[in-house]
Amino acid sequence: MSRGRVAVEWPGDDAVLEAGEEGSFPPPEGAIAREPEEPTAVAELEEPADPAPVRRQAERPSSASPPDWRALAERADFHAAFEALAAGAAPEADDPSDLMLAADAARLSGHPTEAVDYLREVTARHRGDRRAPLAAFTVGRLLLGELGRPEQAAAAFAETRALDPGGPLAQDALAREVEAWDRAGEHERARTLAEEYLRAYPDGLHAAGVRRHGGL
Repeated sequence: MSRGRVAVEWPGDDAVLEAGEEGSFPPPEGAIAREPEEPTAVAELEEPADPAPVRRQAERPSSASPPDWRALAERADFHAAFEALAAGAAPEADDPSDLMLAADAARLSGHPTEAVDYLREVTARHRGDRRAPLAAFTVGRLLLGELGRPEQAAAAFAETRALDPGGPLAQDALAREVEAWDRAGEHERARTLAEEYLRAYPDGLHAAGVRRHGGL
């Protein structure tokens, strides 16, 4: 058709032909009018930019905390406790319990000289403390038995008695003082102190040893 408009009807449908259009009606079975497909715009995907480099703060070597010498000593790991003390840890000089614990760590790990130093801190700084006589007595034992310094040991045993004349260590300290002077070659002093011991403790536990070291 070259001009005008034609309406075409058939069972179940109809159509309108404009000028210049033509067609066969009804359309063949299966023929389906399709809307022209618009081309799909494919967006060009940009490669993701490399992530900005992450600057990490240089890791500082963690300074390991020194071992807790007190905890080590309290669980009887005296060697490790003394190593921590030797590496720079220190007991509280104002705390006699701390000094006594440090002395135990040194003494029981085989370092009697260092133990004596800690114990002398107790007797020098805390003479009125109840632990001072024990500190002095332990100094005497270490000097006499492990360090071979009997004259200094005798002085430590005398200090034990001076700190607590009627205390539980007084008898033992006097007996050890007799022994120390005997080993130092001071036999007259040993004899004098042996007689003092036998007057004060005629049935004392150390009477036999005191007689021997006092030459009685």
